[in-house]
Amino acid sequence: MDIAQENLKLLASQRPGGMLALLENESAGGNAGRHRLGTVSYACTGANFVHDHGLILYFDNPQFLPHDLREYPSACYKVINGEVDPKHLAALRRGDLDPNDLEGLCAIVSLHGTVDEESKELLLETARRYNHLHGADITPVWERHAY
Repeated sequence: MDIAQENLKLLASQRPGGMLALLENESAGGNAGRHRLGTVSYACTGANFVHDHGLILYFDNPQFLPHDLREYPSACYKVINGEVDPKHLAALRRGDLDPNDLEGLCAIVSLHGTVDEESKELLLETARRYNHLHGADITPVWERHAY
């Protein structure tokens, strides 16, 4: 089984337990902060999940996980959700930034959590594939500490 490919299905899911379903209900820029790409600062959202040796089982905040999944290791992707920092609006108006580069950008920029080395590589590979599918030339990185 291609675990990264299986994970991509859950990342694209709007059903309960899917990443898109979680992101629709999360606020951007809170604990996950912002991520700078060049001169543009994007609000980010933390997408919490549980996994079994790198196979993502469910996306949700820990307190809302189904009880039978709470014993699995947890991790979190830091996700750009396409919101542009207001101070860059002037640059957009001047034409210094291409708005086509900003619209709908959704990319995973980092990972942190409880993962062994093999799981970390699988979860980062999942994030790389997700970014590639969304046209984002961003290589996600491992962060030792929570956001």
